[in-house]
Amino acid sequence: MPDETLNALVTEAMFRALDEKKREELIKAALEALVKPVKQGGYGSRMTTPIQDAFESAIREVAHNIVCAMCKTDEAQDAIRGVVGAAFEKMLTDKDRLASEMTSAMIAAITKAGNY
Repeated sequence: MPDETLNALVTEAMFRALDEKKREELIKAALEALVKPVKQGGYGSRMTTPIQDAFESAIREVAHNIVCAMCKTDEAQDAIRGVVGAAFEKMLTDKDRLASEMTSAMIAAITKAGNY
């Protein structure tokens, strides 16, 4: 039996085993959990709710699909080739300046973050 079928059967059996009052409490707790902010750990942590996370994920996916479709046009690909080509040419012709600019940008980012 596939895992998803077994999980569905177990979930249904557990739900039916609860009386009406317990079902109501369970549903209320589940809804409260969806709107309760959860701290995202690590550097630059923030508080978001599971619903916010779901919306952000869906929006990112839609935006990704739109951008992918836009980038498939000949005009967009020509423009991207032009920008990437110019950047690549600049990088190859002035390596010292590129290294200096990258170093400066990294130092600025670290300093801005307050780590040093």
